[in-house]
Amino acid sequence: MFPCTSVPAPERGVRSIALAPLLMLCVSGCGGQVADRGGETRPAVRETESLAQWLVGRWEIASADGGGPMLTIAVDSAQGRSFAGRLLHFISGDVGLDPARFKRLEGEVISELMAVTIDSLEGGQARIYLVFRRVGTELQVIEFALGQENMLANDRRWIARRVI
Repeated sequence: MFPCTSVPAPERGVRSIALAPLLMLCVSGCGGQVADRGGETRPAVRETESLAQWLVGRWEIASADGGGPMLTIAVDSAQGRSFAGRLLHFISGDVGLDPARFKRLEGEVISELMAVTIDSLEGGQARIYLVFRRVGTELQVIEFALGQENMLANDRRWIARRVI
């Protein structure tokens, strides 16, 4: 049906070797998403993008049940495993705390976790300490201390969502 051109055996090997990288590129580049255990897909972290760089932006941290306190942070910069930013908004109940009462946010990526410390300018009483784990496009809060108070007590769950 189609004309058959005969290619000598040594040339066939060279062609297959030359096409192998192209095939691998197509297979590895087909899909910018990863399926998680629930079958849902989420954006894959690019090899060239660190977790600290991925954090750059605004994040709203709130209780999964809707209760307070509610924090909004901005991660302004990231370099290597370190990142920095500021507290933008802090409301507990119906009382807001002035973000100017806090130092700059400092954070570090440790393996797959992100630890954040926001110290108060007035001493350690109102120190905020958070540890996150990335889950898809959100952050699961796995440690949260507000001063001496453990905000995860009584099985409270917290999440952080990117604010656009």
